[in-house]
Amino acid sequence: MIKRNLIGVCLAIIAVALILSCDSKINSNQLKVQQKNVHKISLQIKSQINNIIHNTEQFPVKYADLQKQYNSLSAIFLLDETTKILKKFPQNHPNSTLEQLLQNSQITSKLNINNPAKIYFSSNYKHMWIFNPLQEQEKFLALRFNSYQFFQDLSQIYFPRPYNLVIIDSDSKIVFSEKTNMIGEMFYELEGKMAVHNFQHLLSKISQNDVSYSVRDYQKNGEYINSLFCWEASKVYNQKFRTVIYRYLPPKKKQQNDRSFLLASIRSYSVRDTLIKSIINNQQEKVEAIVSQIYEKNPEIYSIQYADSSGTIVYGKPRANSIVGYNYRMKMNKNFDSAFRDIYEEQDLYTIPDTLLEGGKAEIIFSPIEFSHDIVGVLIITKLNS
Repeated sequence: MIKRNLIGVCLAIIAVALILSCDSKINSNQLKVQQKNVHKISLQIKSQINNIIHNTEQFPVKYADLQKQYNSLSAIFLLDETTKILKKFPQNHPNSTLEQLLQNSQITSKLNINNPAKIYFSSNYKHMWIFNPLQEQEKFLALRFNSYQFFQDLSQIYFPRPYNLVIIDSDSKIVFSEKTNMIGEMFYELEGKMAVHNFQHLLSKISQNDVSYSVRDYQKNGEYINSLFCWEASKVYNQKFRTVIYRYLPPKKKQQNDRSFLLASIRSYSVRDTLIKSIINNQQEKVEAIVSQIYEKNPEIYSIQYADSSGTIVYGKPRANSIVGYNYRMKMNKNFDSAFRDIYEEQDLYTIPDTLLEGGKAEIIFSPIEFSHDIVGVLIITKLNS
């Protein structure tokens, strides 16, 4: 029986090894990067909330001092053991923000001076409330935070672009996402109606495993997307926050175009009147449509980005593989920045080898867009090496 189990375990290990060996190197390295940052952000959430509790255990506390420490803090209320408001800071903050929350009997029934701190969200999830019991004074401190800013401040410490970060609470509702319109919605609604069923299955897996990852294929806006999800749960008082980082993967099957054909194709787009005219006339929507068209017609490329005349990347397709907002003057990648800067001076198509953030080798093509001997923009194409 033991021998049979050992054989089964060995076969399982071999199967996993075969699966991983079939994945590209970029997926393996990308997984490590995502797992590392998921862990850091998850720990930071727990640490920050514990620090808030610790720093408000001794009353009175100075609101101004706390506000300097926590930019997302918007108000503090002192309550008696029946949750009646005794004091508030700042004094002009309306009582209604807290009174609306305390109308929920499921919240008030769990607030007890002798119980640990509690964390709740407003009905629209725009604000997070931390209730810290002051047992010696037989009172509560209720601290109100802008939830988006609270989690954004934490994520900026470790979170590298261009990954997608989502944080969900114990009820599987989104408390943080760059898609701000999704905050307060269920996690399985994140990528639209076509992906709901797949995301429900993913949510089930996230709920059952505190630390894991999954590769998912799902439909979005008529396209089939392949994404790598990593997550980690952190229990913080009554909440179980789950930090999820995901990123789109390159399509598994790509049309193999000859490199010279790709370069010629990119160069031809850079000199087309339709693109140049759209840039000159500040028709950003048309520029984005043309860039998207180039991406769709060249499935072998990993990403295409458009930089304006100032050297700032203002659009990319797909967005998850782009660094929108980046300028070579930021000096975060010497090889990339040098080539990016030189293209404005040399005014000629330029290619460099580079290593992607998540691992794996790539070729980056810089194609200048010229008008009247001036560079009005640059197309930046990233093509994965085989």
